[in-house]
Amino acid sequence: MNTFSPSAIQTMNVAPAAAPPRYGHPGRVLALLPLIWALNLLDLVFTLLAGTMRDFVELNPLASPLRPFGQTALKLGMLVFCTAIFVALRRRRCVEWGCYLLLAVYGALAAVWLTAFPFLLRPIHLRQLLVSF
Repeated sequence: MNTFSPSAIQTMNVAPAAAPPRYGHPGRVLALLPLIWALNLLDLVFTLLAGTMRDFVELNPLASPLRPFGQTALKLGMLVFCTAIFVALRRRRCVEWGCYLLLAVYGALAAVWLTAFPFLLRPIHLRQLLVSF
């Protein structure tokens, strides 16, 4: 039976514990997702409102051939799919930074919509959106 004396244990070369992996803050990711959803839905509403205008051209090659219902389904489907990925990987730091980046992009897009097309918020355009479905 091998036993170590306390002095033998002190002289052993023990490797220091490895540093824990760097994780992000999952709470922040979960807090950013509703903001991303809100800006994404704002983009969808503006896209559908602008689609009622004759001169509007959808630049998204996936959404351009779709009617308003198809655009809505595509946009919401992609949003749910990406949200599921973000929630599943929320503990990783890159997902947190990805949420910040996505929030910045959608924020800039909302700013473009609000400054370039402020007339879309008039009640007549909102009624046209409701009638188009």
